[in-house]
Amino acid sequence: MDDIGEPVTDAFVHAERELGGASPPGASNQGRARWGAFAQSPVLTDPEGKFVVGSLPQGTYTVHAYRKGGGEAFAEHVHTGDSVTLTLKPAGAISGTLSVPSGKVPEQFTVRALEREAALFRAETFAFTGGAFTISDLPEGKYELSTETQEGTASVDVALAPGEQRSGVVLALAPRASLTGQVVSLDGGAPIAGVRINVYPRKGGPSVGPGSFQQEIRTDEAGRFEVNQAPSGPIMLVCAPSDPMGSPYDIAVLPVDAQPGAATDVGRVVMAKRRVGPENPPGDLGFSIKDAFAMDLPAQTLEVSEVRPGGPAARAGLQVGDAIVSVDGHDVRGKMAYLYRPLSTVPAGTQVTLGLSRGAAVSITAGEMPMPPGLPAGVPAR
Repeated sequence: MDDIGEPVTDAFVHAERELGGASPPGASNQGRARWGAFAQSPVLTDPEGKFVVGSLPQGTYTVHAYRKGGGEAFAEHVHTGDSVTLTLKPAGAISGTLSVPSGKVPEQFTVRALEREAALFRAETFAFTGGAFTISDLPEGKYELSTETQEGTASVDVALAPGEQRSGVVLALAPRASLTGQVVSLDGGAPIAGVRINVYPRKGGPSVGPGSFQQEIRTDEAGRFEVNQAPSGPIMLVCAPSDPMGSPYDIAVLPVDAQPGAATDVGRVVMAKRRVGPENPPGDLGFSIKDAFAMDLPAQTLEVSEVRPGGPAARAGLQVGDAIVSVDGHDVRGKMAYLYRPLSTVPAGTQVTLGLSRGAAVSITAGEMPMPPGLPAGVPAR
């Protein structure tokens, strides 16, 4: 039904199975349901607004209803056989203009809108509008709007109420920046040559469409790099091995605040070696980390969201709510959180020591990865 209780006869409804464990309501379930609708055929509501999503395996689902121009609704933790009522909230829109210091507005530009909590991303390209833009059919939320042009980059935060038609938003371009730094190994500090360097805005989602100016940049023999014409403001510096399968190193993703129209030296960026080869199965530590999608990278916290009963982490004394601050003595707080994955992904039988914010440390010996439910005997888990 809609927000005044009338049946909605033209909504598409989709059910996405929720992952196992104590998954909280919010971004993870809703994001999977929203994007899962692209992989499966939704059902259309009937003249009374009713629907049946059939042929579902037994389990728990997030149900997503969507009507173009008419909003969306979610129902989480729905079991097969349950009956639910979904109330669609009206969709809104954000309109504004692009402000360019030179006064010469590009003929074509792309505006990105990201709602982190709902895991919603939109990118729309506008041509010959004189800098005007409108992104319609948006659910309520706190959006990060951003754009890139040859002249500069811009971002702005916009809060949108249900059905609100927000206007007057200004995306004011700031001059581009340049970055310098050096990529070195976490073990010993030796420089790493040939690392691919990419830079992306932290706000508004990934760079796509006109205005995306990625360069092919690699570190030199001394591990040094220089990026010109980089986005300014909050950005992500991504350092990736040139041969992801053959290199022993894992990717490094570092948050940086690049000064508009100036050079920013990020110093030494450390890359950790993988402890498990790309073709080998990792061991199981028996716990999960809270979804970090909505977190601000510089203040990122590695919070334990689930500890599997009877698993390696439970036996070692790890608790839900624990914040991990180090792995085997290496700091993984804030901007160094990218080191957590390569340091904690280990073969079965390997011991990992986690330092916790409560002052304790737990040593966990990785076990064999458990077989996902539903796999027949003899089929290995992946």
